[in-house]
Amino acid sequence: MTEPKKYGILMQDKSGKVVQLEKGLTFKEAYSKVWDLRAKRDGNYYRLGNL
Repeated sequence: MTEPKKYGILMQDKSGKVVQLEKGLTFKEAYSKVWDLRAKRDGNYYRLGNL
């Protein structure tokens, strides 16, 4: 059984604006990318979205 490819990465900057970075990822791909982005700590907030 494969996971549905419907996860995306949402980025929220300091002004509160939300931008969608990527979509159509598996959960594992999106999760690892979010953690990589969070590790960079560029002042933006990243989270997974069910898209």
